Formats: sequence, C-alpha cells, structure tokens
Amino acid sequence: MLKVAVIVALVLLALLVAFVVYFRIFIAPKINRANNQRLLKLMTRGVERVAYVVYANPVLYEKGPSGDHSYAQVVYTTDPDDPQLRTDLVAIADRFRKFQREDMTDETERLLESVLSTQTPLLQSLRLPPRVAGGRTAFTASITVLWDHFVQGKLASQYVQVRAMADELDEIVMLVPEPGSPLEGRHRATLDEARREAGTA
Repeated sequence: MLKVAVIVALVLLALLVAFVVYFRIFIAPKINRANNQRLLKLMTRGVERVAYVVYANPVLYEKGPSGDHSYAQVVYTTDPDDPQLRTDLVAIADRFRKFQREDMTDETERLLESVLSTQTPLLQSLRLPPRVAGGRTAFTASITVLWDHFVQGKLASQYVQVRAMADELDEIVMLVPEPGSPLEGRHRATLDEARREAGTA
C-alpha cells in the first residue's frame, strides 16, 4: 500500500513538473506577447488623463517599500480638459461610491457593483452609466500603484495622471509617475521604446 502511495505521489509530481515546463515554454511566452502588445498600444495610442482616486489601499497613503505595489480605483473622463473637470471628477467619484445596481441584466452594472462591494481590483476600464457620469464620458478602472510612482513615496493627492485609450475600452489603464519620482525616467524610456517599436518615434 505504501508503494502505491509513493508511486501515485511521484506520478503527480511528474505531472506537475511537466505542466510547469509546458507553461513556461508554450503558454507564458504567448501571455507575455499579448501583454506587450496591449502595453505597446497603450503607450503609443493612449492619452494622459486627469483621474480621481475613488478609494485606495490605505497603506498607499503612507511611505512604503521601493518596488512594491498595491491598487487603487480611479474615475476619469475622455472629454477634453476644462476648468470644471476636476470638480466634476469629485462629483463622479462621490456618485460612484453610492452606486447601486438597477439593471440586473447589465453586465457592466454587475461588475461596477462587484468592484465597489469587494474592492477587488478589476484591471479593465468600465464605462460609467449616465446617472453616475453626470453628462461626462466617464470611466472607472483599477490601477496598479507603486510607491515609486510618487515623489514623496506615497499617495499624497486624490488627483493622479493616468494613461488610457482615447477611443475604446482597454484592459489596462496605467498610472503615470509624478515628475521627479523614481519611476519617471523608466516610464519615459518605456514610452520611447514603445514609440520606436511602433515606428512613431
């Protein structure tokens, strides 16, 4: 009986090793290529927007370890910038916090309600319904936030700059590093490289 258990354990271990090898050789490169293509599209066609933080992991408001990250939920619009925009973003964020699902058949409303109730990052942008957007073309997205994005080493303002697609929903919305932050130079180098690869440099 012990021999059978040992054999079963060895077979399972061999299958696990085979899966890991297969994943690294065949699956991971495809995922990386797809991610690189999305990043390239965002870096070359995306537009910088002012966004407002609806909520963030509280640890982001304190100085944290370099290279580490957490998440925040933001709202932004694709409307042209104007003097009223920042005030409107605050109002949109407030209405979004109070959002309640009305159409039980609407997948976007289900996702919006889920994001708010669980505060689990959903790394894709969602268009906000008119009752939340208030006349704006407004979206919400979960973004990855590194402490290195900020000059002070922490999130010090509810207003941030993001890079998002101008004409379509996209899975990625990127936080733009603050000028003078540790990530600023790396972000600029990544943008230049993306432009070169796209032939737009």
